[in-house]
Order: sequence, then C-alpha cells, then structure tokens
Amino acid sequence: MIDLGEVERINSCGVRDWVNWLSKLRTTAPARCWSSARPRFVAQINLVNNFTGNGVVKSFYVPYFCPECDEEKVLLVEATDMGPPPHEPPTCARRVRSGHGLR
Repeated sequence: MIDLGEVERINSCGVRDWVNWLSKLRTTAPARCWSSARPRFVAQINLVNNFTGNGVVKSFYVPYFCPECDEEKVLLVEATDMGPPPHEPPTCARRVRSGHGLR
C-alpha cells in the first residue's frame, strides 16, 4: 500500500519518471495499492496510460465547493464505498461554520 496523500502535484518529468519506475517494478514486485490519491494525481491516472501500473486505487480525494461559505474542501472516498456502476458522487457531510455548511 502506497499512501499518496502528500503528493499534491506532479510535472511532466515526474510523470515520465513515475511511469518508467512502475514499468520496472511490474516485473519484480506484486501489484500495489494506492491510497489517498489527490485530485491532480487522479487527473494523471485518467490522462496517462499505465499511470497506476498494475496497481489499484483504494481511496481518493474528491473536490467539493460550498457556495454558501465560498470554500473548497476535499473529501476522502474509499473506492469500495462507490458501489456498482453507475457511480453516484458521495455526499459531503455537513460541517457547520458561522451558520453555513458544506453539503
């Protein structure tokens, strides 16, 4: 299990090195599990072929915006909580702050 929670961005050189590293690992290591993938990391998963290698994403952050508070936040979602397709976006728990909340 590799925790990606602190990886907030990756540039094109990083993407290339990441994919090359995973290619080398594929022949010598078992499949990996990725957890706490940030939105920019998930974007790369969707754009770059073999970005997860033979690994599986177990959890990822989903961006949310509350227009009442004018505040953004991210919600950690477990892939298993998504249920079968078609997937519905998870609800964000209400957080009270100065009379407003995120829904």
